[in-house]
Amino acid sequence: MGNDNKARLDDIRRRFAEVGVEAISPRETLELLLAYASPRGDNYAMSQALLRKYGSLKSLFSATVSQLRYAGGLSEYHAVFLSLVGQVGRQIFLEDMELRPDAFAETAHVGRYFLELVRGQPRQTFYELCLNGGDFLACYPLADGGALSEEMEARGEIIRRAAEGALESAANAVVLCRRLSGGLSAPSASDRVMVAQVRAALDTLRVNFRDYFLVADDDFVSLRETGVM
Repeated sequence: MGNDNKARLDDIRRRFAEVGVEAISPRETLELLLAYASPRGDNYAMSQALLRKYGSLKSLFSATVSQLRYAGGLSEYHAVFLSLVGQVGRQIFLEDMELRPDAFAETAHVGRYFLELVRGQPRQTFYELCLNGGDFLACYPLADGGALSEEMEARGEIIRRAAEGALESAANAVVLCRRLSGGLSAPSASDRVMVAQVRAALDTLRVNFRDYFLVADDDFVSLRETGVM
C-alpha cells in the first residue's frame, strides 16, 4: 500500500473511530471494509467501481455471492466477504424486530420484516410468520423454489405446513408471505385460492389468518389492505 493510500485509509479509520459511520461517505465505508478483507489491494479503485455499478451500499449488500462474482466482477473471496457483511446486518435487523414487544402490530412493519427476510434470495420462496398479537413467536419456510406448483397445491402441502407451524408455535395469528421471483404483481388466481384454503384450515384451529403478503425487490403488497382478504 502506498503512502497516499495509507494516509487516506488512516484518516477514514480515525473519523469512523471517533464519530461513527455517519462521519464517512459510502465509498469510504466500503473502502474501509475492503481494507480488512484485502489489506494490500487497491481498495479505493474497487470501492469506486462497485458503488458506480450498484448505486448504493444497500443494493451492493443485497446482492448474492453469485451476483457479486459474475455481475460485479469480484473474486469469490471478496464476494463472500461483502455478502456476509450484508447478511449479518439483515440478521441483526430481523433479530431486533423479533425481540421487540408488539413489533409486528402494524402492516408496514410486517412488510419491512419480510422484505429484509427474503432480500437477496433469487428464487420464489414462501414463509409463515406466527404471532401472539403483535409479538413474534416463529417464522417458518413453507416452501422453496416451486412453492405454488400445481403438484404442491394439489397435495395441500403448504396448507398442511402452515397449520403445523401455527400449532407448533401456539400462535393466535398467522401471516403468510410469498416472495416473487420477478417484479411485484397483482395477486394471482393461485394467491386467492391459497388465501381461501389457508383461512379455512386455520379457522378450524381458531387461529386468525391475519394477512398474506407478496414481496418483490424493495416493495410489498398486503392482500388485507388491498381488500383481497
